[in-house]
Parts: sequence; C-alpha cells; structure tokens
Amino acid sequence: MMRKILAVSAAMGLLAWAGAAGADPRGLAMGGTDAALARGADAVRWNPALLGLPDAPVFSLRLVQAGGEAGNNSFNLDQYKRLNGAVWGDAEKSEILGSVPASGLQVHSNAGGGSGLATQHFGFYADGIGAAEATVARDGVDFALYGNALDRTYNLAGSGGKAYASGRGLVGFALPLPGGHRSLGIQVGYERGIRWEEGTTEVGTFRATADTAEVLGSFLQREGTQGTGLTVGLGYAAALPGGGTFSLAVRDLWNRTHWKGTDRRYHLQGGHGVVGTGNLDSLFTSTSDPAVAVEFSTHRAPMATMGVTHASGAMFVSGIVEKGLGESPGVSSQMRTAWGLEWSGLRLVALRGGLSLGGGEGTRLSGGAGLHTGPLHLDVGVASRGISASGSQGVAVSAGALVEI
Repeated sequence: MMRKILAVSAAMGLLAWAGAAGADPRGLAMGGTDAALARGADAVRWNPALLGLPDAPVFSLRLVQAGGEAGNNSFNLDQYKRLNGAVWGDAEKSEILGSVPASGLQVHSNAGGGSGLATQHFGFYADGIGAAEATVARDGVDFALYGNALDRTYNLAGSGGKAYASGRGLVGFALPLPGGHRSLGIQVGYERGIRWEEGTTEVGTFRATADTAEVLGSFLQREGTQGTGLTVGLGYAAALPGGGTFSLAVRDLWNRTHWKGTDRRYHLQGGHGVVGTGNLDSLFTSTSDPAVAVEFSTHRAPMATMGVTHASGAMFVSGIVEKGLGESPGVSSQMRTAWGLEWSGLRLVALRGGLSLGGGEGTRLSGGAGLHTGPLHLDVGVASRGISASGSQGVAVSAGALVEI
C-alpha cells in the first residue's frame, strides 16, 4: 500500500507544480510574476489596472493558454528512483516516514486553460480548471509502514480529499488617472461550477494488541453540482521613470461559489477479541446514512500582490511580493517573493528564467522561451519545485499563443 502511495505521489510530481493551470507561460517562466508583468488580455486575470498604462497594447488576443500541475509535499524524484521496487528495511521505512510532515502526506494536481481579448482599457477572459487534492494523515503513512506493530493506536482523522471542475468568465476595466501614468482597475467574474467532490475522515482509528484488534471509522462524502459564484478584484498600477511599473492588486477580494448537493456518512466498526465489554470475534460492520440534500458555499481566499518591473534595452526584470489573506486550495497565507528575468537580444527569441521563494511552495526554479514573429507570440514555461531535478517534488508546464498589437 505504501509503495503505491509513494509511486503515485512521485509520478504526479513529474507532471507539474503549483499554478501552472492559472499561470500564463511567460509569467510561469519568470518565477510566477504574472501579476507584475501581465499586459493586454492577461492583465484582465492578474491586475486590470495594467490595461490603463501607456505601455498597454492597443489590441491583445490570447488565442490559447494551457497548463497542468501536480505535486506532493513529501517525496522527491530521487527517493522515487531509489525506493520504488526496492526491499524496504527499517532504514528505508524511517526515511519515508521522516519525509512526511506533521500535516500529513498531501498530493494535488490541476489542469486548465483559457483565452481572452483586450482593447484600450477593457478586456474579457474565459478560463476553465479541473483540480484535485488529497491528504493522508501521517499516522496513515505510519500504519502502512508499521501496521503490524502491537500496542499502538493509529489516528487517521483528517485524511480525505477534494476535487472540482469549473469555468469562469472575467471582465476587466481600467480607469486612467489624471496625468496618464497611473491607473485603477476592477475585475468582475462569474463562475460556473460543474462538479464538487469532497471526502473527509471524521473518525478513523486502529489499535492492535497481542489478543485484540479494533477498527472505528466515520467518513463524510459531499457531492455538489450546479455551482454559481461571483468574484471581484481590484488593482492599481503606475508607470515609473526609466521604463518600469509599480502595481498593487487584490484578486478574489470577494469570492463565493454556491453549490447544491448531498451529504452522506459512512461508518465502519470491527475488531477481534474482547474490546471494552464486548466480544467482537472478528465482526466488522459497514453502514451508511441516507443521503441528505444540502446547499453549501466554497471560496478562495483573497491574494494581495505588489509588483515591479524594469526594462533596459534587451533586458526585462520583474518581481513580486504576495500573500494570501487566508488559506484555501491554491492560496497560502505564507508570504511569497519571486523574481524574473527576460533577455530578448536574439531578435525573434526571448529567453527567460526565474526564482520563487515561500508561499507554501518552498523554492521554485523556472525557465522558458518565447518566439515572436510580428504580432504573434508563442511562449512556453517550465518550473520545478526544488533546486535540483533529482530533488524536485513537482514540475509545472504552461504553453500559449498570443496576438498583440
């Protein structure tokens, strides 16, 4: 069982890492600094105030952007290569368990894409995403490795997962301020939820002695459909002397999606020998409560970002500091800083690189390239969670095509 968990989490980590479904390829390649460098149609998603600056394109059409991500918080590629298929002794088991933090083994993935257009100070963007995340309590990993140990109690409460799919349409508008070098922006979006699945282990314990064994569990399953929601974001941007910009944005300043669905609880009880005052004698029972119709809301925590850019000849530099104003899937309350560099000295080709620190992601290195032929821009970005390839816990990819005048 534990080998399957390790193999799945490491294999998912090879596919992509955080934000790829939401990041445009240029921003991903430059450390995830989209909120500072986005222009045209992409600015509708990140900071609509950037539509009102003098360097905003007259017309921008994001033909397509697509990306995917997956990763885990415990195992890296090197461990997968060494341990997959090997015989696990005490040293290997200790290494595996030592890699899992107190919060448990967390695995996540998403994929999505979108397109949009912008002209003058107005733009529209439509995107869609499917995402999933799962958590196995650290005791669950411990049980998979050492489940035959006696006189121990394993607590699996908190294990579970979420998965959802939704589509969204965003409208962005910029209001240039007097002087023409500053701008305010507002972003309003409508979200249509397709499916929500959530499972939570409310109670989950296992205990064994030389004479007895006892299992007790309670699991809540929630399903939702017909989700509808609204989101509002605000932004500010200013052109700096020497060809740079300064920007502030709060995405999802207000965000709610309302779902209609059902709740159902499943129960497991069993054991062997005398447990408490009853002789269970290898009796295991599994029952479920009737499904209950429910309505519930989900939300993304607001994300506040401050960004700067500077252009000098063939060099372009971007940087951000961002912090989630709360915790929600894909949003961390830990502060993240990131920097990106682009060199366009090869005429048609731009080379990019970036570094991101914090934000619940740790250290992330990124890179990519863009091919510019007239108004057509073809871009690709890749990012790895970890300093080295062997230590990576995930790799992100994003690609897209943009027409800009």
